[in-house]
Amino acid sequence: SLPGGRILSANRAALDIFGYDSEEELCTRGLPELLVDADDGRLLPGSLERNGIARGLELRMRRKDCSDFWASVSAITQVSELGERQHLCFVEDVTERKRSEAALADELTWRRILLEQSRDGIVVLDQDGGVVEANLRFAGMLGYSLEGLRHLHVWDWDATLPRDTLLEMVSTVDEAGDHFESQHRRKDGTIYDVEISTNGAVLGGRKYIFCVCRDITERKRAE
Repeated sequence: SLPGGRILSANRAALDIFGYDSEEELCTRGLPELLVDADDGRLLPGSLERNGIARGLELRMRRKDCSDFWASVSAITQVSELGERQHLCFVEDVTERKRSEAALADELTWRRILLEQSRDGIVVLDQDGGVVEANLRFAGMLGYSLEGLRHLHVWDWDATLPRDTLLEMVSTVDEAGDHFESQHRRKDGTIYDVEISTNGAVLGGRKYIFCVCRDITERKRAE
């Protein structure tokens, strides 16, 4: 593009991205016409002339059919043989990546809601029995803050089994999981009854154990 924003030339990939049939047709457009937000000055000539370069700007851009898409744009300022300042722009359609990021963000939000709103205590252990993550319910059951809980291991609260046995259980639990009753020790030393469901999974080459813990003290008293 030229300093006024007029498009000087474009390659075949650019024509495909913007939906134009020929380079001549695209060159009748000005760069601001391709921006959904024409007031976004990051890619306009004035900004490029001041900064000389732009890297990985994520912008909404417009195709010939007026549909819009997410683009990652990098640009550099150069001087032509005639002494004109020109801007060489590299445009990549990243719409699918942005959709994937949005879907992942939605999934993480749902998981966070489920984790935080669960009436059961949920804790994730690593292959050494240490706490990776837990919800507020589990921390409250044990009487710890979430931060304090992250420094503990399963034997710090299990009141029924020795450390070696707990480590063996951690190493053997798999995707089929297990379901059993136990007792947990709170920070203040009091003991309460729990029902635990566990599942093991390997993520990124490391094993994790997902535990759902339900306080069954009242049920045990009734029994």
